[in-house]
Amino acid sequence: MGCGGSDAGQATTSTAPWTKQEAGKQYLAAVARVNRYYRVWDDKDFTPQNIRGYAKGLTVRADAWARALADGRWPANVRADINRLIRAINSESRGYVDVYTAKSGIEAMAALDRIPSGDGQLAAAEDVRTRLGLPPIPD
Repeated sequence: MGCGGSDAGQATTSTAPWTKQEAGKQYLAAVARVNRYYRVWDDKDFTPQNIRGYAKGLTVRADAWARALADGRWPANVRADINRLIRAINSESRGYVDVYTAKSGIEAMAALDRIPSGDGQLAAAEDVRTRLGLPPIPD
């Protein structure tokens, strides 16, 4: 067997929760891509011609963020807030699916008006950041 034992040469994957510091780094990495797109989204003047493409891009990034959060090894004290954030992301994301799958630009603009405000997502994200010792969401 040698000095490496029977597991020699095999990678091991830890399932232990991240430390608070590591969880903070992982959270910021997960949110960075969607935040960049949100900034573009906030600065964009949407028209019936361009809204569907932007909504699809936001949906893809939000879904990736939710998956990264769901796959994380979060400390016990933040898991409930992470789950609340995932639910809020998914709720808003479903609205953007309605926008980008609309049959016309006019229907897409109408679907945009029906999307939840995002306040639940912001509140959950702030709670996660607070528990992880991260600064508040920048304006």
